[in-house]
Amino acid sequence: MADSRLTGILLVGGASTRFGSPKALARFEGETLAERAWRLLDDVCDERIAVGRAKGLPFPALADEGTGPVA
Repeated sequence: MADSRLTGILLVGGASTRFGSPKALARFEGETLAERAWRLLDDVCDERIAVGRAKGLPFPALADEGTGPVA
């Protein structure tokens, strides 16, 4: 039988040039968007991985390869 574990991947990168500041650190209802997404992934995933270069995250993130977290 195949492994039925679910892995959630949170992309926390991007230049945020139109937004004006890092979107991952924007606050909504008392938490940052990154914290909210990380928490929600924990509700539905067996494993979570964050990828990107956002600074100030309360969880570890893998560094992207320089062309953005999607690459």
